[in-house]
Amino acid sequence: MENHYTKTEKYNKNQVDGKVIIEFENTIYALNDFLMGNPINAKYFGVKADGVSDDTKFLQLAINFCTQNGLTLFLPTGRIITTSEIVIKLNKNASTKFRLVGNGISNSLIINKGENTKIAINVIGNYYDMFSMKDLSIERVDNGKPTGGVGIKLNKLVYANFENIDVFRFNIGLILNDISSSSFRKVNARWGTIGAILTLEPNGMSNPNLIDFNSCIFNSNQEWGIKINNAHNVNFSSCLFEDNAKGGLSLSYNNSNGAVSVNVRDSYFEGNSGYDIYLISYGQGSHNFYGNTFNRVSNKKFTENNIYIEIDSSIPNVFENSINMVGNGFFTANTYQPSDKRKNVKIISHNKKVDITDHNSYKNIVEK
Repeated sequence: MENHYTKTEKYNKNQVDGKVIIEFENTIYALNDFLMGNPINAKYFGVKADGVSDDTKFLQLAINFCTQNGLTLFLPTGRIITTSEIVIKLNKNASTKFRLVGNGISNSLIINKGENTKIAINVIGNYYDMFSMKDLSIERVDNGKPTGGVGIKLNKLVYANFENIDVFRFNIGLILNDISSSSFRKVNARWGTIGAILTLEPNGMSNPNLIDFNSCIFNSNQEWGIKINNAHNVNFSSCLFEDNAKGGLSLSYNNSNGAVSVNVRDSYFEGNSGYDIYLISYGQGSHNFYGNTFNRVSNKKFTENNIYIEIDSSIPNVFENSINMVGNGFFTANTYQPSDKRKNVKIISHNKKVDITDHNSYKNIVEK
């Protein structure tokens, strides 16, 4: 005990929880990491991470304590089994902000089992949180089609940060509801129905706005890699969209939160069906694509269009859209046969004003 706990007079018997604050021989002790503000290992709360025990209750206890006290919770190496929803309700009054940190995506794994989980991890914010999550995986164990509801749902977050996270085989890997000014680096959503959805549910404040995806992977989903409702300055850099059955990136835009929908740069699209990028614009704005590779892989893996953009006709007044495509490469490989019915870029304007910049490399002139 002496190696992990220190005698303290800061806390009393009413505050003893048997994990962080303990009583021994009528003396109160506190966990050293707690006293020093260090990350607290979830094992102190009973999480075994042995791949056999149900850790749901103990993981929830650890999260509740750390969110209320603005501490960092460390997930140990191992397989943490959960069988129902884990709720992270953030505390805007904590003097410091809660962080959930693992020991790496191949080391700290949350394994969600059973049919009772609509949302495996549900993060409820209040726009003051600066929440961060890092270095962990969350997986379903089903074989074949995904059956696991939502992997991670994020609600009402600003200035949040997510890094080195893998979400695997959920119906929806990630839902970002009412999120703005947040970053996602090396976040993967794979082998689900839809990799990620960005949206604004009723009673929210902001459409997806000023969100940055860097070096993320969206692959092998049964529908879309990612869908965005009313994107505003959503940015993708060095991301991979591969083998998604309906397409890589689907988004709409209505210029309610800004004048730019999306910036996609230095990213790679390969083996998607349907469309690599599918965009419907309902308002005046700019849509930007720079330095991306679009690859039609074979006679079994190809898109109808690499980039499809429709300027919707339901808006009564004339408005202008700027579509900027610079330095993109439209490539084909292996057994793929070009067709003039599958143009690399298709733009439908419905008599709206559209300014198009096209400085790209097209492998097949018939599809240019």
